[in-house]
Amino acid sequence: QFLLDRPNYAQAVMLLVQAYRANNQPDEATALLEEFRRSASDQSPAAKLRAIEQLERRGAWRDAADAWTEVVATDPGNVLYRLRYATALVNAGDAIDGRGVLTEVTRDRPDDIAAWYLLTQVEERAGRLDAAETAAERVAAIASADPRGPLAPASVRTARRDFRGVVAALEPRVTKASDADVASGAFADMATTLSHAWEALGDGKRATQVLEDARRRVPDDRQVAFSLAATYDRTRQYDRAERAFRDIIAADPSHAPALNYLGYMLAERGRKLDEAVTLIQKARAIVVDNTA
Repeated sequence: QFLLDRPNYAQAVMLLVQAYRANNQPDEATALLEEFRRSASDQSPAAKLRAIEQLERRGAWRDAADAWTEVVATDPGNVLYRLRYATALVNAGDAIDGRGVLTEVTRDRPDDIAAWYLLTQVEERAGRLDAAETAAERVAAIASADPRGPLAPASVRTARRDFRGVVAALEPRVTKASDADVASGAFADMATTLSHAWEALGDGKRATQVLEDARRRVPDDRQVAFSLAATYDRTRQYDRAERAFRDIIAADPSHAPALNYLGYMLAERGRKLDEAVTLIQKARAIVVDNTA
């Protein structure tokens, strides 16, 4: 009845398609999708995707999710679109519907590692750690060579505060990281997570060593550099921390997190207070400019 008045309302179309499929009426679902495709806007797919990406960059996740609904309705077989749709739903605060989309994808594509990995993150964010662990185990089983294989269980174990388990999952992979791990950025994620686990276990020396080794492997990686600087600070190696943050800022003067961290670190120690205020103000100005 609703679609009689608003035939192009994408979210309602998809809900009715799901209802048809659940009620064992695939022909009706197909017919409805075909009708929607014919009546959809003439805007090119590329233009639609650019518009959605602009919404995502602005943090307008609810609007992005609504826009993805229409895109998915016109191309329901595109798994990437469905994953992006689920991500937008979760970021908009709708974890239940996001989980539902991901569950459908894992049913349709049971070996899709991206879907299982995203489902791990969604379940973990929702506090459903048993479900998150089940999804993480699936990730590891599908492709142990993929860096998401150890990252998924490590993330769940971190949430459970099982830091020994994090070390067991990540240390062998970080120690012998492949060039592919480095190129994908996964090495930086693994090294940072492993360092945090050692720090949580009270071993600041190993926490620092992991990131120092990683810094030598990826000297231009800002994530590793920032994590190392912050670890120096938390382990009371203040001079090293200050030098590390200044190195980041010298290489990237608009690195707001480094500016902000260094400013507060100096202020908390009562040092170079005028510079500390300047650093913090500059960091805030950069954040405002980037979100405007």
